[in-house]
Amino acid sequence: MSIQAVRLIINGIVQGVGFRPTVYQLAHQLSLYGWIKNTSNGVEIVLQTDDSTEFINLLYQSLPRLAQIDSIKIDLIDLKQPLTNFSILASAQQGINYTLLPSDSATCQDCLTELFDPNSRYYLYPLINCTNCGPRYSVIKQLPYDRASTSLANFNFCWQCQQEYSDPHNRRYHAQATACAKCGPQFNHANWDELAKLIKHGAIVAIKGVGGFVLVADASNANTVARLRQRKNR
Repeated sequence: MSIQAVRLIINGIVQGVGFRPTVYQLAHQLSLYGWIKNTSNGVEIVLQTDDSTEFINLLYQSLPRLAQIDSIKIDLIDLKQPLTNFSILASAQQGINYTLLPSDSATCQDCLTELFDPNSRYYLYPLINCTNCGPRYSVIKQLPYDRASTSLANFNFCWQCQQEYSDPHNRRYHAQATACAKCGPQFNHANWDELAKLIKHGAIVAIKGVGGFVLVADASNANTVARLRQRKNR
């Protein structure tokens, strides 16, 4: 006996923005069984129900800050056996990518609070981020968006980051670029005071980050800005 279910293919900015954790929590809220996974064609969701109207309506109301839905394709399918939970499955590579790449986003207020909290393990860690902010486009190598597809692939989680990454109620749940001072990229602590003096006196400095090099200069120095534009052919 087959069991009716709904398959949703969702496109837009739906990878790397906390979309899967949001769907996971929403499915549990509605007591729906099924699964979700990233694919090259978008995010694929299967729900063991014959009517996904309530789920879709609530999904639009619960979208993560950086997410955007452009289209939803809905198909009725038959399951060979009943599902017993809702889970996040491994991503699937299917050839041509139709999903939009998410852009980098400024640090959110929650991360800023942790950044300047002496009691936080993220205290003054410059690469702090979560599913609501941080690098995306600059660290992605390919879609689907998973940690293995980013420039942080070789940085293994410490036990605390792993715990946050695996907790559906944590805002770093499946946050692919998350890291901390224990397990993430480290800075070579050069003489920052000397570096600041060089910038103040018109130097242009290149600082290597997780997504490439950032050029730093004194924006109030007209000569420096003109030299930078000349070197970049702008």
